[in-house]
Amino acid sequence: MKIVIQETMFDTLLKGVAKSVAADDYRRELKFIKIVVKKDSLAAYSCSGYTAARVIYDLESNEAEFTCYIKPIPFKASKSGANSVTIELTEGVASVEVPTEYGTLRYSFDQPKEWTVDIEKVFADAKQHDREVGVNAVYVARALKMLASTSLDRNKLAIIESKDSKTGAFCIRASRKGFACDQLILPIRIIEEG
Repeated sequence: MKIVIQETMFDTLLKGVAKSVAADDYRRELKFIKIVVKKDSLAAYSCSGYTAARVIYDLESNEAEFTCYIKPIPFKASKSGANSVTIELTEGVASVEVPTEYGTLRYSFDQPKEWTVDIEKVFADAKQHDREVGVNAVYVARALKMLASTSLDRNKLAIIESKDSKTGAFCIRASRKGFACDQLILPIRIIEEG
């Protein structure tokens, strides 16, 4: 089973989920990106245990339906964006073929034995208490970067005041027709008084 997509779509998928891939060996299955291919959509998910990310593209029509796991790979789309990337699952091995100026590179990944996170439920639970507020992502990024650089708290605590729930995850979404990128951040459970 395989799908062939434009390199710009693959580049966006990787950028959208790579920062939420687990970095430690305690939950090795979370060091992967989950790719879910359906007849009408292509989704990529990652979850580190502290953050989660999801990128979904609508597809016009697709023959194959499958789920596979890949790791973040170094990739940059060409200036023209005209090349294609192939994602394939064959006999328990996922492979990604990416174009380079020197030819095609093929990455292969043995599939993890288990993915213990019901990632769709995580996002559904987070969305049930979110209030939608449109903001400029650049301004939010600047503000959060500033808070992270000036916070004296070891957890880099920032308080989001527009939530209905203090213990629910916080979800930020970028979207347009046929595309959505969700970034989910779990709240800090222990707030240090100081």
